[in-house]
Amino acid sequence: MGVQGERRLSAGRRRPGETRGRGHRALVLGAVRRCRWPEDARAPADGAVLHRARAGRRREDRAGGGGGASRRVAADRADAEWPCMHRRPPRAARPRDTRRSGALERAAVSPRLIAVGLALAALAGCGSTHGRATLWVTRDRGARVVLVRHVPAGLTAMQALDRVAKISTRYGGRYVQSIDGVAGSLTGRHDWFYFVNGYEADRSASEYRLHPGDVEWWDFRDWSYALRQQVVVGAFPEPFLHGWDGKRLPGRVVYSNPRDRASAEHLASLLHASATRGAGAAPAKANTLVLVSGADGQRPSLVARQRPQDGAGDPVRFRFAGDAAWLASHLTFARFRYEVGG
Repeated sequence: MGVQGERRLSAGRRRPGETRGRGHRALVLGAVRRCRWPEDARAPADGAVLHRARAGRRREDRAGGGGGASRRVAADRADAEWPCMHRRPPRAARPRDTRRSGALERAAVSPRLIAVGLALAALAGCGSTHGRATLWVTRDRGARVVLVRHVPAGLTAMQALDRVAKISTRYGGRYVQSIDGVAGSLTGRHDWFYFVNGYEADRSASEYRLHPGDVEWWDFRDWSYALRQQVVVGAFPEPFLHGWDGKRLPGRVVYSNPRDRASAEHLASLLHASATRGAGAAPAKANTLVLVSGADGQRPSLVARQRPQDGAGDPVRFRFAGDAAWLASHLTFARFRYEVGG
């Protein structure tokens, strides 16, 4: 409509005698004050925009019919007694002082608000960039530690690895082929696998963005024994603390021996969890640490399991056998290990 330069007055039919178009008043672009605010248009001198007949029946000019004309004149006089039936001309527009009237343009947006909006959009798309994550590189199921570094949160797992090691990739840069010259081999059945907070990753390293506190772990191992390793204990007490992809499940510490109650509650406070007694006390959608009293002289063990259909971010069930009080003061005793004992 705007391209044609005019609008239709109405989609309905015209009444007899009505003019085809209406007069247009100019859009005021003329009087502009020093502050660059336009004034309203002044009304024409006669005060009327459209000239129309009074409300009521229209007189007809025809010969004869004096009686009918008299009745129509009488009707017109009767109508004059009802002012509401007459259409009054519109009131003249009053020029406004732009100093007292608000501007039609939108108010200027503060540069600070723009900066805040851009920052929020960046955080929504990229995750938090504050804090740092930890990156490990090991070989042979954690038996040999190659490097341990801290990296900024907000990077992808691939970007973080590229910062601390020399890497080569495959499949369009989505998967790691080699780290510091150690390359995967299909015939040799060795390759690089990575975990985040103890979970085997379910996506390319270029697609996972690190959150503060995450533990990114790369391990070069033989996969002829087992291709998949759903969860590992080497990053314990993860995933109780930071979960997966910034989302943390509820945590439970389950004990059966009443003598372990104090230790269980202490462990629960360290894991941001709650302590409950009884094997069936933990909910299904929670990471669980089950405490089992070990035999005298037995070395502590820690294993982690998931259901076969579960994956990264789903509940993990840890089983610790040993002295619960000792575990509370040695939370990282299983570091770099897929499992301990079991």
